[in-house]
Amino acid sequence: MKKWGLWLSLVLGLVLMLGIGHPVQAASLTDKQIQQTQEWYRDPQEVIGAHTQQALYSANYRAFQRIKGKPQIAVIVTSGKDEDDLQDYANEQFKKYGFGHADWDNGLLLTIEPKEHHYWLEVGYGLEPVVPDGSADEIVTDHVKNQLRADQYDQAIAAIVNNTVHRVQRHQSAIYTPADIGRHRAHERLQNAIIVGIIWVWVLMMVGMAARFFLLRNWIGRTLDGQPDTFPILQQLHEAGIAINPNKVPGGGWQLFSRQLALNAAFAKLIRRDYIKWLAAAPQLGPLPYYYYKVQDDRMTDDKWPAAELATASSLAAVLTDETERPGRLPALTTIKDHTDAEQRKVGAYQDCFEKWIRFSDAKPEEASHVWQEFFAHVTPRMPH
Repeated sequence: MKKWGLWLSLVLGLVLMLGIGHPVQAASLTDKQIQQTQEWYRDPQEVIGAHTQQALYSANYRAFQRIKGKPQIAVIVTSGKDEDDLQDYANEQFKKYGFGHADWDNGLLLTIEPKEHHYWLEVGYGLEPVVPDGSADEIVTDHVKNQLRADQYDQAIAAIVNNTVHRVQRHQSAIYTPADIGRHRAHERLQNAIIVGIIWVWVLMMVGMAARFFLLRNWIGRTLDGQPDTFPILQQLHEAGIAINPNKVPGGGWQLFSRQLALNAAFAKLIRRDYIKWLAAAPQLGPLPYYYYKVQDDRMTDDKWPAAELATASSLAAVLTDETERPGRLPALTTIKDHTDAEQRKVGAYQDCFEKWIRFSDAKPEEASHVWQEFFAHVTPRMPH
């Protein structure tokens, strides 16, 4: 008997030694447990099997029962949805079924389209610091992706559930309590209210500035049309029979809070834009025919002729014959007179011919000016006989 007892002890010891380091496999679920687990998934594609059932049961009835707030996780298998549709669908289903406890807002919903390898984990507010977007690679690992590619859908879904549970277990101290949720949501509401307030203030400012701009522009138009003594050049235009259309007057730019500065800016823009038309209509206003001058001449830009100086100039002829060096942003282009003098020396002999062409053409002043400038740029000067 002692020998048999000794052999029995040796055999039992050997069995125990061989079992060390090998986890005991979980027993299969009972019919009742499977029925309980079926409350936590929807599977019209019939890809969920024992692996996912075991994972869901272990999560909701064991692991999560030992965590504050007792989170809940569910799975919905779907088909025919792209990634964007899947996210929207997951959000809708999460709200519809109300996974998690309402005061803790601690539900988790895995929505998966296994055959297309699309998945989305919807996370309740109370678990957002525990399962943030940055944890995706930890939950859907390369191993899980390989399982999906190998059509091992049940194993892949189970692995995602288990990885999610492990993540919650490791970071459970970060779970929001109902009091935490209340504080954070109140803070978010305050932030949103501040942002909305800032947006409304900005919108009202833009509306106010736009209204001010149009009101100021209308005033500028009426002033330039009805008060020719406002500027010397304006008075000369009036005397030459040239009217200013108040509806086509440019605005005063950003000079919204000074009428005079806005008026100066608008009239300076008008001079730069229309002075060739004025010269064509009233040649006596300038020293040379209008086509010697360029539309929007770079020698008449705001940095060379500041608005206040251009608008208040004594005459258009004074602007066109001014010989003050005005380097500005384009130092090579100094005065308009430098340019027109060069034109006279080079192509002035063709002036009579050009004017004959103008009389028999339908060219507008701006078009005639452009042709003359091109002519100046490419013609060879006529040599005297």
